[in-house]
Amino acid sequence: INGNKEPGKQKLFVQAMAGTKVRVDLPYLSDLADSTGIALNKVELVLPVQEDENFPPPSRLFIFGVDEDERLFLIPDQLDGRIGGAYNAEKQEYRFVITRFVQQILLGTRINYGLEIVTNRAAFSGNRVVLNGAEFPDPNEPDNNLKLVVTLTNF
Repeated sequence: INGNKEPGKQKLFVQAMAGTKVRVDLPYLSDLADSTGIALNKVELVLPVQEDENFPPPSRLFIFGVDEDERLFLIPDQLDGRIGGAYNAEKQEYRFVITRFVQQILLGTRINYGLEIVTNRAAFSGNRVVLNGAEFPDPNEPDNNLKLVVTLTNF
């Protein structure tokens, strides 16, 4: 809150009705861009959910790219209908396929200013969800952390 990003390493909050949203930065993509002889097969952003008996998670979250002026835009993966974003109750997570977006960054045709995740911001919805951050403090379950899953081929 007020620019302090430390709490977001463990918990992230997304709420409708002009509530909160999540900004996801992908600072290590430049390391992948420096690699030679790779081809991206699939890139997924996985957002594990902290269960809450009182507030069921929204059925869907939405993801947008952020430009240099902090404006949101549709990322190219949204155009093919496989972006994801639906809540998976069995796995207690949301998944977004962002392969094309990441590919543009690696090719240098897009500058990486991060992503923004929101829920339905309509006034008739009070949805909210608490997501695990990248450093969610559960050493027994590291798979419960927010993560970027990159499937690639070396050639």
